[in-house]
Amino acid sequence: MITRINRYLLFILLFLLVTGCQGEKVIPPANENYFNFQTNLESSSGGKGTLDINFQLIEETNYNINLTYKLTKYGSDMMLPIEEKNLFHGFMAADMPKEFRLDIDNLNEGKYTIQLQALSEENEHGERWGALREIIFIVKEGKFTIEYESDVNE
Repeated sequence: MITRINRYLLFILLFLLVTGCQGEKVIPPANENYFNFQTNLESSSGGKGTLDINFQLIEETNYNINLTYKLTKYGSDMMLPIEEKNLFHGFMAADMPKEFRLDIDNLNEGKYTIQLQALSEENEHGERWGALREIIFIVKEGKFTIEYESDVNE
């Protein structure tokens, strides 16, 4: 049996719980695909080419965004780093896509991976939102052939 005092304390506790959760609501983008990547990998000759990147935040968040590029080569038993770049760091509006063009030079024959990773900064709960685009391609006779492309939103 709940006494009047216990009922009053329960009401206060529920009130504080509900109103405390309604404080600063920083929510990740509502769409499960937080970022949109469009890429175009083209080769010319001699292991050279370009990567065009169109990157867009689907729904705004109030955290800074980091966009990184990483090119690695498949070795016999490990991935060998070739190049890493920070392409962007800062606030992004959802309606303002970012475009980048990267030159890829002097790749020897072999299998390579390009990873484009977008990550928000951590919120106060240690959560962040991101996406990864991975392009696996082969260089043969100086030309690029894409084997596989995938997108992961997390």
